[in-house]
Amino acid sequence: MNKESLIEKVCEVFELTGQVVLKAFKKNSGHKIKEDGSPLAAADILANQIIKNYLLEHWPGIPILSEEDKTSHGSVLSADLYWAIDPIDGTKEFIQKSGDFTINIALIEERKPIFGAIYAPYHSDCWIGLNTEKSMAIEQKQKSSYKFRLDCFKNNSVNLKKEEISVNRNIRKTLKIAVSKSHNSTATDIWQRVYFPNQKIYKIERGSSIKICMIAEGEADYYPRFGPTCIWDVAAGHAILCGAGGNIYRMSNFDYLTYGDTIFNENFLACKY
Repeated sequence: MNKESLIEKVCEVFELTGQVVLKAFKKNSGHKIKEDGSPLAAADILANQIIKNYLLEHWPGIPILSEEDKTSHGSVLSADLYWAIDPIDGTKEFIQKSGDFTINIALIEERKPIFGAIYAPYHSDCWIGLNTEKSMAIEQKQKSSYKFRLDCFKNNSVNLKKEEISVNRNIRKTLKIAVSKSHNSTATDIWQRVYFPNQKIYKIERGSSIKICMIAEGEADYYPRFGPTCIWDVAAGHAILCGAGGNIYRMSNFDYLTYGDTIFNENFLACKY
């Protein structure tokens, strides 16, 4: 698998999906509540089918783990290489007419994210990350991450002058902690008091995987997450953060977060180290 071809194709599927998602966003196309209590927008289903069909057309041998396809939730996890997709990450934000929703695509090899792509169609921002130093699936061996504009309603929308991004390890007088708009908890406040008792804190409330991308581009320092998340919520941002020099750790033992035993993630800390 070639890096440049992979990025080009992912941007193409982002454009296709972004058009559908943005039209639904502007129309208020309706939603329902799933068995687990989370919302499901009509656009979730359509976007999921577009992404799955595209990936299967170009990489027919790679299985796909998708939030909206329950049949994939068990069988795919045992594969050495698989896609993890979230057609709309931040469905609550989407329904509430906030622009903080994203389309997430990750490639996982041997339980680790080796490629991640996140597109925020409302903002026209796209992040790409490669974490392929030990990968057998992608030819180029490197750690790097990029941000660029991707406007799905304009021709030649990919800005080829991609901006390489990296975490900011400088010591700040005021620590910047990313927190969820929709899933903030008292556990986050307790964590802050335990680890940074005398530190000035500035909280940045954002939705979806944008929080992880903010660390990758040096705009935030940490994102502690307490509460349920799944592989498709985190893996794309994880690859982008690794490519930019950061990582995600389990809260339980501060070991690297990996994927595969179950679709659910442990509580984690995304950070600039």
